[in-house]
Amino acid sequence: MREKLRLLFDQTMMVSTGILFLLGIEGVVCHFTGRGFEIYWYYPISIILSGFFCGLLTMLFWAEIMVSMGLGFWLRVVLHCILELGIISLAGWIFRWYTTGSEYLIVMIFYFLIYGFVWLATLWMQKMDEEKINQALREIQDEE
Repeated sequence: MREKLRLLFDQTMMVSTGILFLLGIEGVVCHFTGRGFEIYWYYPISIILSGFFCGLLTMLFWAEIMVSMGLGFWLRVVLHCILELGIISLAGWIFRWYTTGSEYLIVMIFYFLIYGFVWLATLWMQKMDEEKINQALREIQDEE
């Protein structure tokens, strides 16, 4: 249970951080190109909620039941990506992150950038955990 909660928290934080980072980049680009840019009061909560729902989906998708269904790794990744795209699209529509087709295209480009960022960050965090475990095992062996 603890690992599932950690996965949910990590995914929520990574997705939310990715969205906020790209929102900041969009603000800088708009500033230098002279276009208007506004952040509404509800954007922070909408970003956290979107990150949370994406984290929930991730937690469910990598649960034992999904693994036992016999779906291959890459099929689960593709399904996960498509379902998260649906979450972000729905959240964008509800919270008015986009109002035109070109704005939606930008949100989708940002989505795929964030998706890649979260995969890389997750792999990096797993690598760090492995190194900590290996270090602890070496210390136990040295004591013996």
